[in-house]
Amino acid sequence: MDFNSLYTSHDFHDWHRYLPQEKHYANFEPYIIYSLQKVDDVYYAFSNARYNAYMTENEDYGQMISNGSELSLKMVRSNFLMNALNF
Repeated sequence: MDFNSLYTSHDFHDWHRYLPQEKHYANFEPYIIYSLQKVDDVYYAFSNARYNAYMTENEDYGQMISNGSELSLKMVRSNFLMNALNF
């Protein structure tokens, strides 16, 4: 499967804009605030799932980390940490 196509065919990044801000807490009922927080949770779950699916194409994390920049090293470490906390 070509996991790169997931980034172009399934775009859900606009879901993150539904995260309630501080000003919304005074204007909306709690059940609406909770619902919008859940939408943002689903956004992060989908984003992590898509990134994990993309990372399955990589067969050697060591080479990716040693040849990459500091940013790629931090991304891989944070992904491992998020997976440990989520699963």
